[in-house]
Amino acid sequence: MKGLGTDEDAIINVLAYRNTAQRQEIRTAYKTTIGRELLDDLKSELSGNFEQVVIGMMTPTVLYDVQELRRAMKGAGTDEGCLIEILASRTPEEIRHIKQIYQQKYGRSLEDDICSDTSFMFQRVLVSLSAGGRDPGNYLDDGLMRQDAQDLYEAGEKKWGTDEVKFLTVLCSRNRNHLLHVFDEYKRISQKDIEQSIKSETSGSFEDALLAIVKCMRNKSAYFAERLYKSMKGLGTDDNTLIRVMVSRAEIDMVDIRENFKRLYGKSLYSFIKGDTSGDYRKAVAARRLKGRKRKRSSGAFCYCHPDSETDEDEEEGDEQQRLLNTPQRKKLKSTSKYIYQTLFLNGENSDIKICALGEEWSLHKIYLCQSGYFSSMFSGSWKESSMNIIELEIPDQNIDIEALQVAFGSLYRDDVLIKPSRVTAILAAASMLQLDGLIQQCGETMKETINVKTVCGYYTSAGTYGLDSVKKKCLEWLLNNLMTHQNVELFKELSINVMKQLIGSSNLFVMQVEMDVYTALKKWMFLQLVPSWNGSLKQLLTETDVWFSKRKKDFEDVAFLESEQGKPFMSVFRHLRLQYIISDLASARIIEQDSLVPSEWLSSVYKQQWLAMLRAEQDSEVGPQEINKEELEGNSMRCGRKLAKDGEYCWRWTGFNFGFDLLVTYTNRYIIFKRNTLNQPCSGSVSLQPRRSIAFRLRLASFDSSGKLICSRTTGYQILTLEKDQEQVVMNLDSRLLIFPLYICCNFLYISPEKRTENNHHPENPEN
Repeated sequence: MKGLGTDEDAIINVLAYRNTAQRQEIRTAYKTTIGRELLDDLKSELSGNFEQVVIGMMTPTVLYDVQELRRAMKGAGTDEGCLIEILASRTPEEIRHIKQIYQQKYGRSLEDDICSDTSFMFQRVLVSLSAGGRDPGNYLDDGLMRQDAQDLYEAGEKKWGTDEVKFLTVLCSRNRNHLLHVFDEYKRISQKDIEQSIKSETSGSFEDALLAIVKCMRNKSAYFAERLYKSMKGLGTDDNTLIRVMVSRAEIDMVDIRENFKRLYGKSLYSFIKGDTSGDYRKAVAARRLKGRKRKRSSGAFCYCHPDSETDEDEEEGDEQQRLLNTPQRKKLKSTSKYIYQTLFLNGENSDIKICALGEEWSLHKIYLCQSGYFSSMFSGSWKESSMNIIELEIPDQNIDIEALQVAFGSLYRDDVLIKPSRVTAILAAASMLQLDGLIQQCGETMKETINVKTVCGYYTSAGTYGLDSVKKKCLEWLLNNLMTHQNVELFKELSINVMKQLIGSSNLFVMQVEMDVYTALKKWMFLQLVPSWNGSLKQLLTETDVWFSKRKKDFEDVAFLESEQGKPFMSVFRHLRLQYIISDLASARIIEQDSLVPSEWLSSVYKQQWLAMLRAEQDSEVGPQEINKEELEGNSMRCGRKLAKDGEYCWRWTGFNFGFDLLVTYTNRYIIFKRNTLNQPCSGSVSLQPRRSIAFRLRLASFDSSGKLICSRTTGYQILTLEKDQEQVVMNLDSRLLIFPLYICCNFLYISPEKRTENNHHPENPEN
C-alpha cells in the first residue's frame, strides 16, 4: 500500500489465506511496526466490493454480525433478508454475545432497534429470535413433541386464518432435535410438509423468517447454500449477501456449504462466484484458485471456494466461455441489471426478434424470451414461429393491456419488478399467458400484502381465474375477519352470492354482537345487490333497506321475499343463518317475522327445534355437551362478539333465551373470565339451578391495521367448560404485547346440541309382528 498505487494481489495473498485470529495478530503487528491502523490504510487504498470483502475478513466474527445487523437497519429501508439470516442461523450463545457487543458498540439495545425498524408479526419473530432463548439442549419429550405438532396443525392448516403466535412460540423456543421430530409428526398429521404450510398460511417477511428457521434446523449449510445461490441467480448480484455469507461462514461450515451447493444446484460454488464477480473482488472471493495447489488447506476466509479438481475447473471455464458466446454482452453487463434493462430491453440493442401485440411492438431477444414457458415451447420443436423474426401475438384475455405486457416482457431483463396494486390483475393475466412463474408468484405476494376493502373482491376473482389458491384463501380470511367488524357499503355491493354464502356459512366469521346482526348485514347486502345504484352512507343504509323491502312486502301477500323471483337467488345465502339464535330473543324474533324475508316454514321448523331443546334442558336433565364434536360446533354454535375500543374493564352477556345458562364474560387486567350466573346478578331470562352445566366454546381475539389486515390473533381452540352455580373460570390470560386496541373478541358457544334421533328414542317393536 506504500506510495502510488496498490498491490491488490499482495493484500489478497496475505489476508485471504489466514484465519480471523491470525489476521488480528497481523493487525496488531502492523500497528506496532508501522505505527498506523491497518484498517484505516485498507479503507483508504481499496474501494467497492473488494474493500467490503477485505474489511469483512479483518473484522472479528461477532463484531461483523453486529455491524451487518446495524447496516441492515440503518437509514431508509430495511434489509430484512440480512436480519433473518443472522438471527435465524446463530446459536443462543452467539445471539447473546451479539446483543452484548451491539449494546456496547452503539449504546442501544438490538431489540429496540428491531422494534423501531420493523412491525407486526415480522417484528415479533425477530424479537423472539434476538432474545436467544432457544433451548440449547437435545432433550426430546414425546408428549410435548406430539402436542406441538398438533398445535401447529390446528393453528394453520386445520382452521381459517392463522394463529401466528403458535408458530412463533414453537419455532423460536424448542431445541433442534425436538423441532426435527415435530416436523416429522406434523407431516404425518397434515400430509403436508411444514414448509408448505408456512408458505400457504403466512406471507412476506414473516413467512421468510419462519422458513429460514425451519431450514436452519434441518440443514444450516443447505440454507446458506440457498442464500448464496439466490444472491447470484439471474441478472445482477446481491453482493451484500454473497460477501456476508462467505465472510461469516468461512471458518465454520464452508466445506459443507460448498458440498450442499453442488448437490442442490448441480454446479460448484466456485463456478457461480467466478461467473458473477470480476476484478480484484473476484480474486479475493476465489483466492483459493490462485494459491490452492501450493498451500495446505487452511481456514482462511475464501479457502473453500476452489474447484473440486483441475478437470472441474477446465469444464467450468468452458461452460463460462460458452455462456458468454451465447448471451448478448452478458459478461460486460451482468453486474448491473439496470444497464441490461435500459440497453437491451428499452433501447432494443442487438434484438433478434420482434413481438407485436395490441398494436405495439417490442424489440427483444430470444435468449431472454426463453425464460418464458410460452416462448420456450414456441421456439423449440417444429412450430413455424421458431424460425420467425417477427411474431404477432393474439391476446385472448381482456385483462391484458399494453402496459401489462411491457411489465411482463421487462421482467425477463431485470430481477426487481415494481407492481402497483392497481395494475396487479393485468400483470398477473399477462404473466399467466406467458407462463412467467416468477412474476406470477410476485403478483400473488403483492396481492396478499395489499388486500383491503377496495381490492379484496377483485383479487379473489383474479386469483380464481389464474389459479392462485393461496391468494383466494387470504382473501376469504380477510373477508371473514372484516365483513362484520368493518362493514362497508362498497364492499357489500361487490360481494357475490357465492362468496357471501361461504362467509355466512363459516364458523370463523368474526361476528360483532349476535346472529341477529348477521341477518341485518345480509338484509343490507341483498338490498345493495338489488339496487346497486343506491349511494349513501352506512348509517343511512339500514333505514333505506327497511323502507325498500317494506314497499315490496305488499306485492307478495303471504309469500316471503326469498320465495319471490327477485329473492330466490339469495335463498342459498340466507339458509346459512343460524336462525335458532335469532328467535331466542323476543325483539329479534319480532323483527324477522315483520320483515317477512325468510319463509315461514324455515321459522316454524326452528321454533319447534328450540322448543324441544328447551324441554330437554328443563325436564330431561340435559347438562350440556360432554365432549367436543367439532363438526357440530362449527355448524350449530352461537356466533357472537364484541369490540373493545381501549384497555379497561368490560363485562357483558349475550342476551336471549340460552336454555337457562346465563353466561357473563369479563375482560379485566388482561384476563378473560367466564362466569355462570345463577343467583348473584339479575337476569332477564330463566336461569337453570342444576348443580353443574357445561358449554362447548371457542374464543378468538384479533387486532387489525387500518387496511383490515390481521396483525395479531389468539384462540383458545374448541374446549368444554363445566361450571357450577355462580362459578367463574379464567379462559384466557393475555400477553400484554398482544393487546393492540381496538381489540375484537369473537366467541362460538354451544349449550344444547340438536337432539340425536336414533332408534333408541322409540319403543322397540315386537319382532314377531
